[in-house]
Amino acid sequence: MKNIRLDLLGCLNAVAHSHIQRHIISLIDQLCIVSETDLKGVITKVNDKFCDESLYTREELIGQNHNIVRHPDMPKDAFKQLWQSIGNGKVFNAPVKNRRKDGTPYYVNAAIGPVIGVHGKPIKYVGIRYDLTQETYERLEAQGVVSAINSSFAFAAPENSTLSNCAIMNFPSSKLI
Repeated sequence: MKNIRLDLLGCLNAVAHSHIQRHIISLIDQLCIVSETDLKGVITKVNDKFCDESLYTREELIGQNHNIVRHPDMPKDAFKQLWQSIGNGKVFNAPVKNRRKDGTPYYVNAAIGPVIGVHGKPIKYVGIRYDLTQETYERLEAQGVVSAINSSFAFAAPENSTLSNCAIMNFPSSKLI
């Protein structure tokens, strides 16, 4: 009787654990851009958020190499590091610039890692990404504003002057050329 009770408790614990896992997966699926690929990088699964962000349909993505969303601005060395990391059973984590179907860029913080099989080798790869597009555009815009401000200021100094009789003047950058 004791063994049956322990088995029942074990089953209940497994069911509770399974429920928690499904809840976590659901949260990730709602908040993140998720994909799975085979060992060659061919997409086998994507979530709705991946489709929404990339502007591709699920049907257009499944069976394609993941580089379908690779932006040409991304250095090839970054992908070399990615494949080296995940091929060795490690997680690759870095910001990545991707390209939507319409050609516009989107930015993600990507965590890509292997799913290890029973023999200790990768059997597929899973990518979980968080959209950074808005933050990236805000940062780039702020940098552009700072650059514009910096390029519109000129240092004017009369001939044979000292620092005390110099002025910083605000000119449109087109007037400085």
